[in-house]
Amino acid sequence: MLEDAFSFTAAELELNRSGKLSADQEARLEQFREMRGCGRRAAVIAFGLTAAGMFAVPLVLANEPGMGQARPYIWGVAGFIVAIMLIFSLVELFAGQKMAKGEISTMQGVVETWSKEIGARSSKVGTAYFMNVDFKKYQLTTEAQMEALEDDQSYRFYYIENGRVPIIFSVEQID
Repeated sequence: MLEDAFSFTAAELELNRSGKLSADQEARLEQFREMRGCGRRAAVIAFGLTAAGMFAVPLVLANEPGMGQARPYIWGVAGFIVAIMLIFSLVELFAGQKMAKGEISTMQGVVETWSKEIGARSSKVGTAYFMNVDFKKYQLTTEAQMEALEDDQSYRFYYIENGRVPIIFSVEQID
């Protein structure tokens, strides 16, 4: 049941135990890398255009009344946006290192699962699935994953870090 819910084979579990990925798992990881790259590029474009616009407006409107007083404040906010963008980029760079290298991590412990409805009071958008592993919260990607895990049982997960939603490649129940 774990194999079906988390999409792995016994051979892949053996590879994961030795810190390696199968060709299929490497292809799955590449999809996550591409998604992460798209999000990073979109954030840089959005922040970059906003900051560039804020630097440019005082130059274009230099002769407008009051612009001399407003310019330092506008540029200060633009500088703050650039600083946030740089910090975000550095955090993303360091957070994505294990994913970029394909470095498998393991976690093990007693599991507790639950689900939560997502959306406004009048309209449900969907359901999110979660697990605690020794008091640390992770999000699962499917209901089948949540149902395959038995509460109060110990498991070992082979995964690659991806924020709150780890990319789980294989799981084994342990005694």
